[in-house]
Amino acid sequence: MDNKKIFFSIIMPVFNTEEYLNKAINSILNQTFKDFEFILIDDNSSDGSYNICLEYAKKDKRIILMKNDRNMGVSATRNRGLDIAKGNYVTFIDSDDYIDLEVLFKVYDKIKSMNVAIDCLKYGVVEEYFVKNKLEYKKECSLSNFFSENKNEIQNEILKLEQIPLFGYSCNSFYYLKIIRENDIKFRNYSMNEDFIFNMEYFSFIKNFCFMNFLGYYYAKRGNNSLSSKKQDNYYELHMMKIDKFLNICNKSNNLTQENKELIYWMYVRYIYSTIERNLSNKDYLINLINNIKKEKLYNQFLLVEFKNITMKQKIMIYILKTQKSKILIAFVKLISWIKNKLPIFFAKIK
Repeated sequence: MDNKKIFFSIIMPVFNTEEYLNKAINSILNQTFKDFEFILIDDNSSDGSYNICLEYAKKDKRIILMKNDRNMGVSATRNRGLDIAKGNYVTFIDSDDYIDLEVLFKVYDKIKSMNVAIDCLKYGVVEEYFVKNKLEYKKECSLSNFFSENKNEIQNEILKLEQIPLFGYSCNSFYYLKIIRENDIKFRNYSMNEDFIFNMEYFSFIKNFCFMNFLGYYYAKRGNNSLSSKKQDNYYELHMMKIDKFLNICNKSNNLTQENKELIYWMYVRYIYSTIERNLSNKDYLINLINNIKKEKLYNQFLLVEFKNITMKQKIMIYILKTQKSKILIAFVKLISWIKNKLPIFFAKIK
Protein backbone atom coordinates (compact mmCIF):
# COMPACT_ATOMS: atom_id res chain seq x y z
CA MET A 1 0.00 0.00 0.00
CA ASP A 2 1.57 3.34 -0.99
CA ASN A 3 1.34 6.60 0.96
CA LYS A 4 -1.19 8.45 -1.21
CA LYS A 5 -4.51 9.33 0.37
CA ILE A 6 -6.93 6.42 0.07
CA PHE A 7 -10.52 7.25 -0.83
CA PHE A 8 -12.37 4.30 0.78
CA SER A 9 -11.68 2.09 3.79
CA ILE A 10 -13.72 -1.12 3.76
CA ILE A 11 -13.95 -2.97 7.08
CA MET A 12 -15.09 -6.60 7.18
CA PRO A 13 -15.29 -8.47 10.51
CA VAL A 14 -15.07 -12.22 9.94
CA PHE A 15 -16.32 -14.98 12.23
CA ASN A 16 -16.99 -18.57 11.14
CA THR A 17 -18.33 -17.71 7.68
CA GLU A 18 -16.08 -19.89 5.51
CA GLU A 19 -19.08 -21.01 3.42
CA TYR A 20 -19.82 -17.47 2.22
CA LEU A 21 -16.48 -15.71 2.65
CA ASN A 22 -15.05 -16.14 -0.85
CA LYS A 23 -18.08 -14.48 -2.42
CA ALA A 24 -17.99 -11.62 0.08
CA ILE A 25 -14.26 -10.93 -0.39
CA ASN A 26 -14.40 -11.24 -4.18
CA SER A 27 -17.21 -8.69 -4.32
CA ILE A 28 -14.77 -6.20 -2.75
CA LEU A 29 -11.59 -7.06 -4.63
CA ASN A 30 -13.33 -7.07 -8.01
CA GLN A 31 -14.78 -3.57 -7.65
CA THR A 32 -14.43 -1.46 -10.80
CA PHE A 33 -13.17 1.38 -8.59
CA LYS A 34 -9.76 0.36 -7.20
CA ASP A 35 -8.77 3.13 -4.78
CA PHE A 36 -9.48 1.49 -1.43
CA GLU A 37 -7.98 -0.38 1.48
CA PHE A 38 -9.65 -3.57 2.64
CA ILE A 39 -9.38 -4.23 6.37
CA LEU A 40 -10.16 -7.89 7.10
CA ILE A 41 -10.38 -8.76 10.80
CA ASP A 42 -10.88 -12.36 11.86
CA ASP A 43 -12.67 -12.48 15.22
CA ASN A 44 -10.95 -15.67 16.38
CA SER A 45 -12.87 -18.00 14.05
CA SER A 46 -12.92 -21.73 14.80
CA ASP A 47 -13.47 -22.77 11.17
CA GLY A 48 -11.28 -22.11 8.11
CA SER A 49 -12.19 -18.42 7.76
CA TYR A 50 -8.81 -17.04 8.78
CA ASN A 51 -6.92 -19.26 6.35
CA ILE A 52 -9.17 -18.05 3.53
CA CYS A 53 -8.42 -14.45 4.50
CA LEU A 54 -4.70 -15.23 4.67
CA GLU A 55 -4.64 -16.59 1.12
CA TYR A 56 -6.31 -13.46 -0.22
CA ALA A 57 -3.97 -11.19 1.77
CA LYS A 58 -0.94 -12.85 0.16
CA LYS A 59 -2.25 -11.96 -3.31
CA ASP A 60 -3.61 -8.43 -2.87
CA LYS A 61 -1.68 -5.59 -1.23
CA ARG A 62 -4.85 -3.61 -0.58
CA ILE A 63 -5.79 -6.11 2.14
CA ILE A 64 -4.82 -5.39 5.75
CA LEU A 65 -5.36 -8.63 7.66
CA MET A 66 -5.78 -8.74 11.43
CA LYS A 67 -6.83 -11.45 13.87
CA ASN A 68 -8.31 -11.05 17.34
CA ASP A 69 -6.64 -13.10 20.10
CA ARG A 70 -10.09 -13.86 21.45
CA ASN A 71 -13.65 -13.54 20.21
CA MET A 72 -14.53 -9.87 20.75
CA GLY A 73 -17.83 -9.53 18.86
CA VAL A 74 -18.71 -7.44 15.85
CA SER A 75 -18.73 -4.04 17.60
CA ALA A 76 -15.23 -4.27 19.07
CA THR A 77 -13.93 -5.80 15.84
CA ARG A 78 -15.31 -2.96 13.72
CA ASN A 79 -13.79 -0.48 16.17
CA ARG A 80 -10.36 -2.07 15.65
CA GLY A 81 -10.81 -1.43 11.95
CA LEU A 82 -11.84 2.19 12.56
CA ASP A 83 -8.70 2.75 14.65
CA ILE A 84 -6.41 2.04 11.68
CA ALA A 85 -8.56 3.17 8.73
CA LYS A 86 -6.94 5.76 6.44
CA GLY A 87 -9.63 6.45 3.84
CA ASN A 88 -11.70 9.59 3.36
CA TYR A 89 -14.82 7.45 3.71
CA VAL A 90 -15.40 4.18 5.54
CA THR A 91 -17.95 1.44 4.99
CA PHE A 92 -18.67 -1.94 6.61
CA ILE A 93 -19.46 -5.19 4.81
CA ASP A 94 -20.54 -8.39 6.58
CA SER A 95 -18.56 -11.50 5.70
CA ASP A 96 -21.60 -13.57 4.69
CA ASP A 97 -23.05 -10.92 2.35
CA TYR A 98 -21.77 -9.16 -0.77
CA ILE A 99 -22.01 -5.97 -2.84
CA ASP A 100 -22.41 -5.14 -6.53
CA LEU A 101 -19.16 -4.57 -8.40
CA GLU A 102 -20.12 -0.96 -9.24
CA VAL A 103 -20.87 0.21 -5.67
CA LEU A 104 -17.61 2.04 -5.00
CA PHE A 105 -17.57 3.70 -8.42
CA LYS A 106 -21.19 4.92 -8.09
CA VAL A 107 -20.57 6.32 -4.61
CA TYR A 108 -17.27 7.93 -5.62
CA ASP A 109 -18.89 9.50 -8.67
CA LYS A 110 -21.72 10.91 -6.55
CA ILE A 111 -19.42 12.31 -3.88
CA LYS A 112 -17.16 13.95 -6.46
CA SER A 113 -20.13 15.49 -8.30
CA MET A 114 -21.32 17.40 -5.21
CA ASN A 115 -20.26 20.92 -4.29
CA VAL A 116 -19.95 19.96 -0.62
CA ALA A 117 -18.41 17.02 1.22
CA ILE A 118 -21.13 14.43 1.81
CA ASP A 119 -21.24 13.58 5.51
CA CYS A 120 -23.14 10.31 5.06
CA LEU A 121 -24.36 8.38 2.03
CA LYS A 122 -26.66 5.35 2.04
CA TYR A 123 -27.98 3.15 -0.74
CA GLY A 124 -30.48 0.33 -1.30
CA VAL A 125 -30.36 -3.27 -0.14
CA VAL A 126 -31.55 -6.55 -1.62
CA GLU A 127 -32.70 -9.08 0.97
CA GLU A 128 -32.15 -12.66 -0.20
CA TYR A 129 -34.23 -15.42 1.36
CA PHE A 130 -32.84 -18.94 1.37
CA VAL A 131 -34.66 -22.22 2.10
CA LYS A 132 -32.34 -25.21 2.51
CA ASN A 133 -29.47 -23.18 1.03
CA LYS A 134 -31.50 -22.41 -2.11
CA LEU A 135 -32.34 -18.82 -2.98
CA GLU A 136 -36.14 -18.67 -3.10
CA TYR A 137 -36.97 -14.97 -3.02
CA LYS A 138 -35.44 -11.51 -3.30
CA LYS A 139 -36.86 -8.36 -1.77
CA GLU A 140 -35.70 -4.93 -2.89
CA CYS A 141 -35.41 -2.29 -0.17
CA SER A 142 -34.95 1.26 -1.39
CA LEU A 143 -36.39 4.77 -1.60
CA SER A 144 -36.07 7.67 -4.04
CA ASN A 145 -32.87 9.67 -4.45
CA PHE A 146 -32.45 12.22 -1.69
CA PHE A 147 -30.02 14.93 -0.62
CA SER A 148 -30.54 17.60 2.01
CA GLU A 149 -28.71 19.93 4.37
CA ASN A 150 -31.89 20.62 6.35
CA LYS A 151 -32.07 18.89 9.74
CA ASN A 152 -35.82 18.34 9.70
CA GLU A 153 -35.79 17.01 6.15
CA ILE A 154 -33.01 14.60 7.16
CA GLN A 155 -35.06 13.46 10.17
CA ASN A 156 -38.06 12.82 7.93
CA GLU A 157 -35.95 10.74 5.55
CA ILE A 158 -34.41 8.75 8.41
CA LEU A 159 -37.88 7.78 9.65
CA LYS A 160 -38.87 6.65 6.16
CA LEU A 161 -35.65 4.65 5.81
CA GLU A 162 -36.17 2.94 9.16
CA GLN A 163 -39.57 1.63 8.04
CA ILE A 164 -37.90 -0.56 5.41
CA PRO A 165 -35.53 -0.74 7.41
CA LEU A 166 -32.48 0.90 5.83
CA PHE A 167 -31.41 3.52 8.36
CA GLY A 168 -30.27 1.04 11.00
CA TYR A 169 -27.86 -0.79 8.69
CA SER A 170 -24.22 0.27 8.68
CA CYS A 171 -23.40 -2.03 5.75
CA ASN A 172 -25.21 0.10 3.16
CA SER A 173 -23.53 3.27 4.38
CA PHE A 174 -20.49 5.42 3.70
CA TYR A 175 -19.31 7.55 6.61
CA TYR A 176 -16.96 10.54 6.49
CA LEU A 177 -14.08 9.26 8.60
CA LYS A 178 -13.16 12.78 9.73
CA ILE A 179 -16.50 13.07 11.59
CA ILE A 180 -15.99 9.69 13.29
CA ARG A 181 -12.48 10.65 14.45
CA GLU A 182 -13.28 14.19 15.58
CA ASN A 183 -16.23 13.03 17.68
CA ASP A 184 -14.82 9.69 18.89
CA ILE A 185 -17.80 7.75 17.53
CA LYS A 186 -17.63 4.01 18.21
CA PHE A 187 -19.80 0.91 17.95
CA ARG A 188 -21.21 0.15 21.39
CA ASN A 189 -21.23 -3.37 22.78
CA TYR A 190 -24.93 -4.26 22.67
CA SER A 191 -26.38 -7.67 21.83
CA MET A 192 -28.34 -6.00 18.99
CA ASN A 193 -28.99 -2.53 17.56
CA GLU A 194 -25.25 -1.73 17.42
CA ASP A 195 -25.65 -0.32 13.91
CA PHE A 196 -28.68 1.78 14.85
CA ILE A 197 -26.97 3.27 17.91
CA PHE A 198 -23.84 4.01 15.87
CA ASN A 199 -25.95 5.71 13.19
CA MET A 200 -27.91 7.78 15.71
CA GLU A 201 -24.68 9.02 17.31
CA TYR A 202 -23.11 9.73 13.93
CA PHE A 203 -26.16 11.54 12.56
CA SER A 204 -26.14 13.94 15.51
CA PHE A 205 -22.93 15.44 14.08
CA ILE A 206 -23.67 15.60 10.35
CA LYS A 207 -24.66 18.64 8.28
CA ASN A 208 -25.98 16.83 5.22
CA PHE A 209 -27.19 13.40 4.09
CA CYS A 210 -27.51 11.63 0.75
CA PHE A 211 -29.45 8.53 -0.28
CA MET A 212 -28.80 6.90 -3.66
CA ASN A 213 -31.54 4.81 -5.20
CA PHE A 214 -29.53 1.86 -6.41
CA LEU A 215 -29.49 -1.70 -5.05
CA GLY A 216 -25.92 -2.42 -4.11
CA TYR A 217 -25.85 -4.49 -0.92
CA TYR A 218 -27.07 -8.09 -0.81
CA TYR A 219 -28.19 -9.13 2.66
CA ALA A 220 -28.81 -12.86 2.97
CA LYS A 221 -31.49 -14.16 5.34
CA ARG A 222 -30.68 -17.84 5.50
CA GLY A 223 -33.75 -19.86 6.38
CA ASN A 224 -35.20 -19.50 9.87
CA ASN A 225 -31.87 -19.15 11.65
CA SER A 226 -31.73 -15.38 11.70
CA LEU A 227 -31.72 -13.34 14.90
CA SER A 228 -35.34 -12.39 14.30
CA SER A 229 -36.47 -15.87 15.38
CA LYS A 230 -34.35 -15.95 18.54
CA LYS A 231 -35.08 -14.51 21.96
CA GLN A 232 -32.94 -11.68 23.33
CA ASP A 233 -33.60 -10.71 26.93
CA ASN A 234 -33.08 -7.00 26.23
CA TYR A 235 -34.87 -6.85 22.87
CA TYR A 236 -37.80 -4.86 24.24
CA GLU A 237 -35.70 -2.33 26.17
CA LEU A 238 -33.37 -1.66 23.23
CA HIS A 239 -36.21 -1.14 20.79
CA MET A 240 -38.15 1.11 23.14
CA MET A 241 -34.94 3.12 23.38
CA LYS A 242 -35.19 3.49 19.57
CA ILE A 243 -38.71 4.87 19.87
CA ASP A 244 -37.70 7.28 22.65
CA LYS A 245 -34.77 8.57 20.61
CA PHE A 246 -36.91 9.23 17.55
CA LEU A 247 -39.59 10.99 19.61
CA ASN A 248 -37.02 13.11 21.47
CA ILE A 249 -35.24 14.15 18.29
CA CYS A 250 -38.46 15.16 16.55
CA ASN A 251 -39.78 16.98 19.64
CA LYS A 252 -36.55 18.93 20.12
CA SER A 253 -36.66 20.19 16.54
CA ASN A 254 -40.43 20.80 16.61
CA ASN A 255 -40.77 18.18 13.89
CA LEU A 256 -43.23 15.68 15.36
CA THR A 257 -45.65 16.02 12.46
CA GLN A 258 -48.66 13.77 11.96
CA GLU A 259 -46.72 11.77 9.38
CA ASN A 260 -43.69 11.35 11.64
CA LYS A 261 -45.88 10.43 14.61
CA GLU A 262 -47.54 7.69 12.55
CA LEU A 263 -44.17 6.38 11.34
CA ILE A 264 -42.70 6.26 14.85
CA TYR A 265 -45.71 4.61 16.48
CA TRP A 266 -46.05 2.09 13.66
CA MET A 267 -42.46 1.08 14.48
CA TYR A 268 -43.62 0.82 18.09
CA VAL A 269 -46.41 -1.59 17.06
CA ARG A 270 -43.97 -3.78 15.13
CA TYR A 271 -41.57 -3.92 18.07
CA ILE A 272 -44.34 -4.90 20.49
CA TYR A 273 -45.41 -7.73 18.19
CA SER A 274 -41.81 -8.93 17.85
CA THR A 275 -41.35 -8.77 21.63
CA ILE A 276 -44.43 -10.96 22.15
CA GLU A 277 -43.29 -13.43 19.49
CA ARG A 278 -39.92 -13.85 21.16
CA ASN A 279 -41.64 -14.82 24.40
CA LEU A 280 -44.46 -17.06 23.18
CA SER A 281 -42.97 -20.15 24.82
CA ASN A 282 -43.20 -18.65 28.33
CA LYS A 283 -46.91 -18.05 28.94
CA ASP A 284 -46.76 -16.76 32.53
CA TYR A 285 -43.90 -14.38 31.76
CA LEU A 286 -45.64 -13.23 28.57
CA ILE A 287 -48.88 -12.25 30.34
CA ASN A 288 -46.89 -10.29 32.90
CA LEU A 289 -44.85 -8.66 30.13
CA ILE A 290 -47.95 -7.52 28.23
CA ASN A 291 -49.55 -6.17 31.41
CA ASN A 292 -46.39 -4.16 32.13
CA ILE A 293 -46.26 -2.82 28.58
CA LYS A 294 -49.82 -1.54 28.92
CA LYS A 295 -48.88 0.41 32.05
CA GLU A 296 -46.07 2.29 30.35
CA LYS A 297 -46.17 5.87 29.13
CA LEU A 298 -45.36 4.90 25.53
CA TYR A 299 -48.36 2.57 25.31
CA ASN A 300 -50.72 5.27 26.63
CA GLN A 301 -49.28 7.70 24.08
CA PHE A 302 -49.80 5.10 21.36
CA LEU A 303 -53.49 4.75 22.31
CA LEU A 304 -53.99 8.44 21.56
CA VAL A 305 -52.43 8.36 18.10
CA GLU A 306 -54.89 8.61 15.23
CA PHE A 307 -53.49 6.66 12.29
CA LYS A 308 -54.71 7.96 8.93
CA ASN A 309 -52.47 6.83 6.08
CA ILE A 310 -52.09 3.12 6.76
CA THR A 311 -52.65 -0.21 5.03
CA MET A 312 -55.19 -2.89 5.95
CA LYS A 313 -52.43 -4.98 7.55
CA GLN A 314 -51.46 -2.03 9.73
CA LYS A 315 -55.08 -1.33 10.66
CA ILE A 316 -55.57 -4.88 11.90
CA MET A 317 -52.33 -4.98 13.92
CA ILE A 318 -52.97 -1.55 15.46
CA TYR A 319 -56.61 -2.36 16.27
CA ILE A 320 -55.72 -5.62 18.04
CA LEU A 321 -53.00 -3.92 20.09
CA LYS A 322 -55.34 -1.08 21.04
CA THR A 323 -58.16 -3.40 22.16
CA GLN A 324 -56.04 -4.34 25.20
CA LYS A 325 -57.30 -7.95 25.08
CA SER A 326 -54.20 -9.98 25.79
CA LYS A 327 -55.56 -13.37 24.72
CA ILE A 328 -56.60 -12.10 21.29
CA LEU A 329 -53.25 -10.36 20.89
CA ILE A 330 -51.29 -13.50 21.78
CA ALA A 331 -53.40 -15.66 19.48
CA PHE A 332 -52.83 -13.26 16.59
CA VAL A 333 -49.06 -13.19 17.20
CA LYS A 334 -49.06 -17.01 17.27
CA LEU A 335 -50.70 -16.99 13.84
CA ILE A 336 -48.09 -14.57 12.50
CA SER A 337 -45.30 -16.68 14.00
CA TRP A 338 -46.72 -19.84 12.42
CA ILE A 339 -46.80 -18.17 8.99
CA LYS A 340 -43.26 -16.87 9.49
CA ASN A 341 -41.89 -20.33 10.33
CA LYS A 342 -43.96 -22.51 8.01
CA LEU A 343 -44.28 -20.14 5.05
CA PRO A 344 -41.15 -17.94 5.26
CA ILE A 345 -41.24 -16.75 1.64
CA PHE A 346 -44.92 -15.77 1.87
CA PHE A 347 -44.17 -13.99 5.15
CA ALA A 348 -41.26 -12.11 3.52
CA LYS A 349 -43.57 -10.90 0.75
CA ILE A 350 -46.29 -9.58 3.07
CA LYS A 351 -44.32 -8.28 6.03
